[in-house]
Amino acid sequence: MKHIHFIGIGGSGMSALAFIALQKGYKVSGSDIKKNNKIKKLRKKGVKVTIGHSRDNVVETIDKVVYSSAVDEKNPEINEAKNRNIKTEIRAKFLSWVFKNKEEIVVVGTHGKTTTTGMGASVLLEKEGKKASYYIGGTLQQTNKNGYYGSGNWAVLELDESDGSFMLFDKDIALINNIELEHVSYYKSKDALYKKFAKFVNCFKGKIYIQTRAYKKIKKYLDSDDKITTVGLNSGDFVPDSYDSNYFKRNNRRFELKITGKYNIFNSFLLYSALSDNGFEDEVLKRGLNKFRGVSRRQEIIYEDENLILIDDYGHHPTEIHKTFRALDNSYNRKYNYIIFQPHRFSRFKHFEKRFKKILRDINATVIVVPIYSASEKKDSSISAYDFFEELKKQRNDILYAENLESGYELLLSILQKDSLVITFGAGDVNDIIYKLKNRISKRKEKVYDEKT
Repeated sequence: MKHIHFIGIGGSGMSALAFIALQKGYKVSGSDIKKNNKIKKLRKKGVKVTIGHSRDNVVETIDKVVYSSAVDEKNPEINEAKNRNIKTEIRAKFLSWVFKNKEEIVVVGTHGKTTTTGMGASVLLEKEGKKASYYIGGTLQQTNKNGYYGSGNWAVLELDESDGSFMLFDKDIALINNIELEHVSYYKSKDALYKKFAKFVNCFKGKIYIQTRAYKKIKKYLDSDDKITTVGLNSGDFVPDSYDSNYFKRNNRRFELKITGKYNIFNSFLLYSALSDNGFEDEVLKRGLNKFRGVSRRQEIIYEDENLILIDDYGHHPTEIHKTFRALDNSYNRKYNYIIFQPHRFSRFKHFEKRFKKILRDINATVIVVPIYSASEKKDSSISAYDFFEELKKQRNDILYAENLESGYELLLSILQKDSLVITFGAGDVNDIIYKLKNRISKRKEKVYDEKT
């Protein structure tokens, strides 16, 4: 039995690979900087997970070390593995090896990858049942898993463009749902991003289904259009007969979703276009899309009653926040809206600060800003969430600042009204606020809002 050690094992992608490695019969260990629910689940499976990185975590029995792109190459565990001549691999390379014998449906793009991949997993579960394979950057609500290796023929995989590692995949079917600059620490310009995606398309050996707008961005860098099919809601090689916020029609069939939003309809139609074009039956696609209930941290309902809805969303890019809020506001139409915004990474927040200001200046909600979640980045003193708040305060009154998550929770409690929608936006730990609020409601059975509306 081989022993695989995962550095950053608590991450969405890394934990999925760790669970899959266990499925395939490998001994698994790992490390991360702090505990989370995924680590708890892994420990219940007998996985030794160490909190903190140390050369002592790399023991003699380890055959391979897999690490996330968020992990610095100077990490003591990577260095120790190299000193011991233990093979090291980035996450994407290990992922490509795991699923190499499957017919792959790979999903890549700036926004909506996780949701689209989750939809694909739902369809495969309908087609192959327990034999279905998938790898998702979030937990599929239907199975409470973010990764599974089944004995079926197909696998749907979410790829990562943030570090260019999606270039390791080149077969079967690729979906590109949009292309927009986001990971500014890796891509220094839009052109650099467009060229990388064009290179992915040029090197891909299978069929590619791409958003019409995204195709136009990279067209001039492409060698050929032969393997490309464009997909759009209003233009492209594939378009629906009609659509609304929770369904689309194609070939006299109506495909309904339980989640809402024009961008989710596009993502579902992109998946439908690719799979129907490759032999998947309409009835399987219809049932699979309709049974999809979402993935964790993507419009995830944490709590709901007649007076209060708490939703957690991973959105950390201006476009994501704008589109998601608009969809949720239209869908729930509550009297009061609250957004708790946690900027994610200093580099991204600095690059998109003006766009964040514009969106949050005009948004129909009371906004609470909390400090930047640095992820793996070092602090950049030239940008701060408080300065951002101070600037926005000059343009609107209903924006507030909390110096930490505990203060954010108390601040939300102090202003919360009856008939409200509360959304946390961010890829960090901002959702702790609404989980704490949910627990207070559930355990104490008390009202947490002001009824004087």
